[in-house]
Amino acid sequence: MESEGRWDVSKQGISADLKALGIGRGDHLSIGVSLSKVGLVEGGPDGFIDAVLQVLGDEGTLMANTFNFPWRSRDEARAHPFDISTPCVTGVVPEALRKWPGALRSRHPVDSVACIGKRAEYLVETHGPESKPYLPYNLLANIAGKSLFVGLGDNLVAIRHAAQYDAGLMDAASIKMYAGYYKGGSIKLLHSSDYHACCNALRNLVPPMRSRGLLKEGMVGGAHSILVDTANALKAMTEMLAERPTLTLCSAISCAWCRELERNLKLYDREENTRIFHRSASIRTILHLINARRINGSYCAEMVMSAIRYAHGKMSRKR
Repeated sequence: MESEGRWDVSKQGISADLKALGIGRGDHLSIGVSLSKVGLVEGGPDGFIDAVLQVLGDEGTLMANTFNFPWRSRDEARAHPFDISTPCVTGVVPEALRKWPGALRSRHPVDSVACIGKRAEYLVETHGPESKPYLPYNLLANIAGKSLFVGLGDNLVAIRHAAQYDAGLMDAASIKMYAGYYKGGSIKLLHSSDYHACCNALRNLVPPMRSRGLLKEGMVGGAHSILVDTANALKAMTEMLAERPTLTLCSAISCAWCRELERNLKLYDREENTRIFHRSASIRTILHLINARRINGSYCAEMVMSAIRYAHGKMSRKR
């Protein structure tokens, strides 16, 4: 740990680890980072970014997801309109990249990205309120980009949502959210079901990719890290989700997104580990009625679901 101005991980060490993973000059790279897993990095988030940029060089590009939360109501969205100066919610490294001199940020009010480097403009210029929410990851795939995940376990953040979207699952649950943004001096509203999805079981996508040799794994500082070719990873995850849309459904009875997705796509007969709420048409109907109200912000429906979750958990433990 830090002592008398020292650190656990130097910028030189970060650069060396990135090169060992196969990242080099001229690469176009997206990153997702848990910096605390890396260690106490020289220079903090800025030092980490500087180390990455040193490896990529002037011909390379660095991108990070600078997402913001959508809102359940019009009033909340209007009260919190997005602007490119709005701090992101995706961690200290993306936030540092957002503020990096010369960095560009796309204008999508929920799923923006920040970029710096040779192809930054290409990755952000068409990504606005009306575009595909995860468009920059498709664009990154078009330019032979790579995606690096540092200290995140098997969670391939951001590109997994791009795969859900491309597989037709992201809006299948029909849970609509709002986002506010500035246009022409006024606040506009975006109302879409593309912004909310359950993340609890998305790690299930990674073992099949690992078995097919699509991952390169190593260490960055003290953090286990995964590097993928973005195009190959997106293609593999999209195909898996299209073929088996149940693969990443979580088992929580209270998860409105997963329960509504399986209802809308009629997936009950395709579930591999069925639970009582899969097998009972009556329970499925009750869950839908409750979730329809929860989605619209009903406090009473949330309280009812809390009671159901407690009872379901108690029954599961007895078994």
